[in-house]
Amino acid sequence: MLAILSMSVVNMTLVSCSDDDSVKPDKNDQQENQQEQQDKQIHVSPNYTSVDWEDTEVYESNPEEGTFSFESTEDTRKIEPGSVLAIDEGTKGYIVIVTGVEKSGDKVTVTTEQGSLCDIFHDCEMTLSSDGNEAITRYAGDAVITPERVFMDGKDITGQVLTKASTSEYPITHNLWNWNGNYDNTELFSSSNAKVYLEEANFSASLDVVIHLSFGHRNAVVAAANAFRHYRSKALWVNASVKGNLVTNLGIKADVSGNATIKSDEDELWKPNVFKPIDMKFVIQGVPVFVTLSADLFRGASLNLEGNMTYHTATHNKAEGSVGFEWQQSGTISPIHSMKMSNELVYPTVTGKGNITGKTWLYPRVHLSLYNVIGPSFDIKPYLGCDVSGGFREQLMSSSQDYCTWQLRCFAGLDVSAGLSLKFMNYETNHFDIGTIHITEKDLYRSPTRIEFYASDRDKVQRDVKNKVSFIVYDTNVLVGKEVTTPLSHLVKFEAPGTLSSKYGIVKNGIVSVEWTPANNEDKLTAVLYNADGGVISKVEWGEAAKGLCPDENHPHAIDLGLPSGTKWRCCNEGASAPEAYGGYYTFGQVSSAPTEDQIQELLGYCSSEWTTLNGVNGRKFTGPNGGTIFLPAAASRWNGELGNVGSYGDYWSSTPNGESVAYVLHFNSSYARRSSYDRGFERSVRPVR
Repeated sequence: MLAILSMSVVNMTLVSCSDDDSVKPDKNDQQENQQEQQDKQIHVSPNYTSVDWEDTEVYESNPEEGTFSFESTEDTRKIEPGSVLAIDEGTKGYIVIVTGVEKSGDKVTVTTEQGSLCDIFHDCEMTLSSDGNEAITRYAGDAVITPERVFMDGKDITGQVLTKASTSEYPITHNLWNWNGNYDNTELFSSSNAKVYLEEANFSASLDVVIHLSFGHRNAVVAAANAFRHYRSKALWVNASVKGNLVTNLGIKADVSGNATIKSDEDELWKPNVFKPIDMKFVIQGVPVFVTLSADLFRGASLNLEGNMTYHTATHNKAEGSVGFEWQQSGTISPIHSMKMSNELVYPTVTGKGNITGKTWLYPRVHLSLYNVIGPSFDIKPYLGCDVSGGFREQLMSSSQDYCTWQLRCFAGLDVSAGLSLKFMNYETNHFDIGTIHITEKDLYRSPTRIEFYASDRDKVQRDVKNKVSFIVYDTNVLVGKEVTTPLSHLVKFEAPGTLSSKYGIVKNGIVSVEWTPANNEDKLTAVLYNADGGVISKVEWGEAAKGLCPDENHPHAIDLGLPSGTKWRCCNEGASAPEAYGGYYTFGQVSSAPTEDQIQELLGYCSSEWTTLNGVNGRKFTGPNGGTIFLPAAASRWNGELGNVGSYGDYWSSTPNGESVAYVLHFNSSYARRSSYDRGFERSVRPVR
């Protein structure tokens, strides 16, 4: 179950800084340049009354009722009905519009209604950035403002945080937002006959925030008018995105007895304030602007369960990149996203029998608030899911099409969504959102995926002589790109003439065995893995009848297929020592004994071919006019070290180019075999000829 990062952030980026200290701008120069830039670009409403809050004591603060009392100073004595104030209480603040003033001695008391940034700024754009390197901004020409003070738990952490941020090595929440939970089967979801438990969970978020606001083309007269008319100008603009990373470790267990459905129509708040809030104070033309980052822990599920079983898995996930949106007051909202994820999987365990289909997620939803009013929000939802399914078919008086099986698939995906609440702007519409965008889903673990011969008591098939034959079953760990011996108890079907001790075998520690008494010396034993629909996942044959490709085991051999040209094809790939082995992967022209295009065309024209399996390996068998055969495994191809989907197709180089960047290839899959022309940049198999 992968976590979701739900962000309430307006424009979040990470900006790198030079490693050369000699090119870093002096801090005092930065502050002077920032102030000069603000003076030129920021326009403040004439109704805004500036107060030096460091020298002004706040006697009483009741934001719910809209009443405040201050020390009477030269600044506060200027307050009158219609004045716009940005009240600074150190770690929090309020924007208000004054409706009444009472001045008595050294005390000024005001009654107010809630205001917003639109009541202060007009005809300008600004970017508030927690990233200390302000030299680079997405919005060229903006006034870029960095925090003046940063607080956590009421403590001033400005020096600690901004020193790190100024190097651009660490986002502002780095090493501050970590959460660990030690659980012992804490119930996460339940129904009458199914439960989902949380066994372990921890999160860390390393984030920066950049808030870009455009107050449109409002002149000072319009800015001084009622706020509602500001918004009707259709000129307000917010661009919001998040860039950083969220790392999660989750362990989930599910128990089911019978049938159950667990589905969250909406994600539920599970634990508030999972991370400690971080308060940032920006100062813009003397106006204090307060931004708070906080997070709550949410949970959700979409599961169908059936049977009597227990399932457990755990994952380590890292989601990083940027997610956001662009909103214009005309009512349009457009998504922005560039995300990727990486996973590490703890091998799953399943006991019992039944089905589980679905996914579960647990994630911190991060809120960005301006003046304690929630603004934009973002969900970055990595998830872990599983399908455990089984199927069978039994037909009386016949067993040729019967099967009984179950499969497991673990997968990871990433969904993102973003929303915008404009309450912090006093906007009349509550919420906009871009909906859920599906970024990616990929398999992490598949079981079972292949079966091959393992051992037998006797080397050869002998009529009426009992023989114990064993096979090994593999799973595929997709993350590391390798096969592993299955730890799960799969069912294997055996098919053979003669007498079998059992029609099905149960895999134990990766091995399954059967006792077979053949009817003839030429008989062969087949072991088959089926999927839940009755399709063949993998099968392997053992016996004399299955050994027809080569005269002996002293590979390689030159196989005569009876072709007109007299060409003989080697029985094994270059770099392989058995017909079913994949061998090496080579660039074009690297192996001199590769066939020409004409020789590939001759193979295709004079030989029949069929998709089959040899010792558990998928591929195509080519049979020549004289009955000679060769087997080409579906070894796929490789690009930049990344291996394709082995077992689904084969690509074999010819020695014949087709232009400057491509060359002829023998390409095949389960449906066809043909000559193709592909990019020379790939590494492919070679089947030598002579």
